[in-house]
Amino acid sequence: MCETELGVAGQQRIQQKLAGESEEKVKSHQANDEELISRRLELGALEDELAERQSVLDRERATWQSQLSITEKELAEARQASKELAQEKAKLTEVEQRLSRKDYAVNEQETLLQLEREELELGYDTERHEHLRQQLVELQKYDALKQQFDEASRGIHNERDALSELPPSKLGGILRILEHA
Repeated sequence: MCETELGVAGQQRIQQKLAGESEEKVKSHQANDEELISRRLELGALEDELAERQSVLDRERATWQSQLSITEKELAEARQASKELAQEKAKLTEVEQRLSRKDYAVNEQETLLQLEREELELGYDTERHEHLRQQLVELQKYDALKQQFDEASRGIHNERDALSELPPSKLGGILRILEHA
């Protein structure tokens, strides 16, 4: 200041001015304190929200990573299956080519060809063979009748032999019984 003495009125003015400034500063300080408290509360709420969002994000990240892992595994399996399919297709093509060239079971094919030649040389007739087989089945029923006939013939033969050994007196009585029967 100007270093002159102030009168009472000047001192009062300065006191009032300083008191006003002081009161303003107190109010400003209180407003700043209230703003600071409000901002701290807002910061706490934001930190809580951030922690919650981080937790949700971490869970989602774990889920996505798990799904990614599964997808990568399935993709690897699909690629492996694709390779195997290509190999199997190549094998199939090779087998089809061998079949078309008849380049398989060479020994067996030669044996079959030889048997077919022998069949032709022998004049084998499949239809005739089947016809004869059916005739054989039909004739087998007569085999049992033939056996019964043979047994009956042996029985008659045995009875004749037994009758021929009988004395004539008994033979006459038996013949009369048979005549009346």
